[in-house]
Amino acid sequence: MNRDAEEALLTVRNLSVNFDTAQGVVAAVRGVDLTVRRGEVVCLVGESGSGKSVTGFSLMGLVDPPGRVAADELRFDGHDLLRASDTDMDALRGKDIAMVFQEPMTALNPGRSVADQIAEVLRIHEAGISRKQAWDRAVALMDRVGIRDPAQRANAYPHELSGGMRQRIMIAIACALTPKLIIADEPTTALDVTVQAQVLQLLFSMQAETGAAVLFITHDLGVVAEIADQVVVMQAGRVVEKGDVARIFHQPRHPYTQALLAAVPNVDAPRDRARRLAPARPVVPGAPR
Repeated sequence: MNRDAEEALLTVRNLSVNFDTAQGVVAAVRGVDLTVRRGEVVCLVGESGSGKSVTGFSLMGLVDPPGRVAADELRFDGHDLLRASDTDMDALRGKDIAMVFQEPMTALNPGRSVADQIAEVLRIHEAGISRKQAWDRAVALMDRVGIRDPAQRANAYPHELSGGMRQRIMIAIACALTPKLIIADEPTTALDVTVQAQVLQLLFSMQAETGAAVLFITHDLGVVAEIADQVVVMQAGRVVEKGDVARIFHQPRHPYTQALLAAVPNVDAPRDRARRLAPARPVVPGAPR
């Protein structure tokens, strides 16, 4: 972790996200506090439905009605995100804050070539860049993220690429302008184990090159143990525990954190010492009221 700058890049205090439904208000995220420092990797951990992705979307300004975002403080690199206009957020997204979405097939535009979608980020945020310059840089970024024959694949559409290659395109889009913060929302979902490892290696090699901080959203504790500086554990829309990775794994304090760790199978344990898995008891986030 880069400790050159200890001040917070992202500060979140008492974040809540509510959704108005016909049955009442659903509290998807309730009272979340977290801090991400420059160059730091913070893992947001929890089971599906715990509010991790909604938290990430709220930081990007991507929660649309009927969703409502509220917080005591939501500050990124000196910018008050709560009071930022749509124009302000458009200037930050893609340039200073970037997101790698969980499912690239739905995040990418099916009707545009992959290189054009990378080039679009450059054209939006870099004044005076020509279409050819943006295209050439997009092809270079494709090569940088490990796409073979990038000049030939530049005109390909998302459906013509494999899941792993589509996620590489998403990483190229996210890192095109060396953002200060990358929010990675379960970027290895639905990929096989080998491709997962390749995508993670790529993401964090790009992070090392740019010095970006990473908010990594996942339920995979094996990945967390490998990459995290700090861990934030969420259950049913709330943060139940947070701390450095060593403390969370070796001295978990909250019963839910303990249950998550107990639910991880140990494939190296001898068969005569095998134990029954202890699944974490599910809790449904804030019911409609």
